[in-house]
Amino acid sequence: MVLKNKSYQRLALTISTLLLSPAALSLEHRNVLSELDDANTTVSEAAVDLVTRYFAEFINKSSPYGSLYLSQRTKFNSAEDDIEDDVEDDVEDDVEDDVEDDVEDDVEDDVEDDVEDDVEDDVEDDVEDDVEDDVEDDVEDDVEDDVEDDVEDDVEDDVEDDVEDDVEGGVEDDVEDDVEDDAEDKIDDRVGGDIEDDAEEEIEDKVEDDSKDDAENDIEDKTESDLDADSVEKISSFSADDGYYEITEQRASLQLENVIQGSADDNNEKVFSDNWLILSEPNESNFLQANGYSIISSRFLPSLNKDLVRVEAPRSFKLDSAGIALLKNLNSSERAVDVNHIYLLSAMSAQSENKAQIPRNLLSIAPPTTRQKVGIVDTQIHTNHPSLRRVNITSKDFSEKAPISSSSHGNSVVSILAGQSDDFMGLLSNVDVYAASVFFHDDDSGDITTTESLLNSLDWLVSQDVKVINMSLAGPANMVLSAAIEEYCQQGIIIVAAVGNNGPHSEPLFPAADECVIGVTAISENNRVYRRAVRGPQVDIASYGVNILAADNLSGYATVTGTSFATPFVTAQVLSLLTDAPVSQSSQKILTEELMSLTIDLGDPGKDNVYGFGALMHKDHYSSQH
Repeated sequence: MVLKNKSYQRLALTISTLLLSPAALSLEHRNVLSELDDANTTVSEAAVDLVTRYFAEFINKSSPYGSLYLSQRTKFNSAEDDIEDDVEDDVEDDVEDDVEDDVEDDVEDDVEDDVEDDVEDDVEDDVEDDVEDDVEDDVEDDVEDDVEDDVEDDVEDDVEDDVEDDVEGGVEDDVEDDVEDDAEDKIDDRVGGDIEDDAEEEIEDKVEDDSKDDAENDIEDKTESDLDADSVEKISSFSADDGYYEITEQRASLQLENVIQGSADDNNEKVFSDNWLILSEPNESNFLQANGYSIISSRFLPSLNKDLVRVEAPRSFKLDSAGIALLKNLNSSERAVDVNHIYLLSAMSAQSENKAQIPRNLLSIAPPTTRQKVGIVDTQIHTNHPSLRRVNITSKDFSEKAPISSSSHGNSVVSILAGQSDDFMGLLSNVDVYAASVFFHDDDSGDITTTESLLNSLDWLVSQDVKVINMSLAGPANMVLSAAIEEYCQQGIIIVAAVGNNGPHSEPLFPAADECVIGVTAISENNRVYRRAVRGPQVDIASYGVNILAADNLSGYATVTGTSFATPFVTAQVLSLLTDAPVSQSSQKILTEELMSLTIDLGDPGKDNVYGFGALMHKDHYSSQH
């Protein structure tokens, strides 16, 4: 069909175009504007062709209809763009909302799941820990109760068995031998009527203060009741004199006391606090903190070039076999670790009718060639005492609490060593005393000192160029204190310490039992060992320590007894041998050997567990006894 250029035809087409323009636009977008070439089209197809041809002319931009069409198409395109934008925005919003909702739901679900899992795990762990702790506590309580019961039963059984064995067997033999030996010796010496007096004096030295002790009187009563008639008759048959029966009874009581004391002896391992002490290389506190230790205090010890650190012990730590093994495992060549132990004075009260002896009258010691310094680790010194006013004393306090002022122990030790007055003479006069006060009163344990106080006092004394240190105290083994003492010994410092008064069956006490320390026991004026002195291989030397006159804590004097007061006799002799030459570990060994060469062997030949290598004593006293 050919489109004629007539006005009515164009008008009709214009109207049709306005009506069909949306469809035309759609046809344009669907690419249906291509010319139909098929000659066999139907009438409908011819109409479509006519319209299509018309629109081909209509959309010609140069024609008026083309402008109209372009305007319509622009609107259509704009509307389409708006629709697309709205659709896209709606889709994006919906997607974002859906994603956010899904993410929030997922996060909430995950958090809830994680919280539930964590809570369940924590609850399970807490329950398991509580159950384990309860079980462990119950087991420990049961074990402790069982052990205590077993120990009590064992101790009671052992004591009863030992008492029966000693009373029925050993006591008879020992008493027979002692009585026969005493009788033969005194008969041979033709002392005549003095036999009973000498024997009673001998026993008096051994049991001088037993009459004041109710517990020991009970032991004597038990001994009397346990001795059967045959034993009493056999014992008393060695002499017709009733005095010998009393002597043998007292000796039996003494041996019984030693048996009970040995069976019930505590390990003396008391602890001042639950804290640990660590002696380590400087600046190791960072290492300790990094390993979870809470540091309470730290102090640098110049004499050792090490830090003394106090840390909180782990909450689970107990001072049992497992705890001790743990402490030992923590020790190394660079580090020493232990608890803060308690130490006691090595003195006993002396109640004797025998006259107390002035130290210089018992033992005369040559003064050192030059003035020497000596360290005293003890109770607080009262320098206004008449016997100490002439002594040059420098004091410093290292006690954990306020130092005790009521004790005369420190005054007594210093007066024996260097006291001088018109009516009293100590052993030496040309020494300067450096006194470290370390003892304080504790409501639970009495007058005590601690490992930490001892370490601080030793550091001060060595820093003052003191070469000889007197320690009249005793306590348990401590790995930190022993490590410090070993280093001081390597520097040539000489430490003289009392072996203690816990009885002949006691475990070794420290620091006297440390290998390089000179351990001192006590003897009486008649050269017999003090009956309460600790015995063992740690005993190196003996000297006078029974019925010694010494300064009290006021302005008078008292009679003192104990290994504490034998120690300054040995310290004085060491000072006498000291020269101005620099000290070293080898010089310390030479001086110690020279010291032992001055002793008189009182026990078994050579070194023994009672007198050590021998006793420092006045040779006239020894000659009068032999």
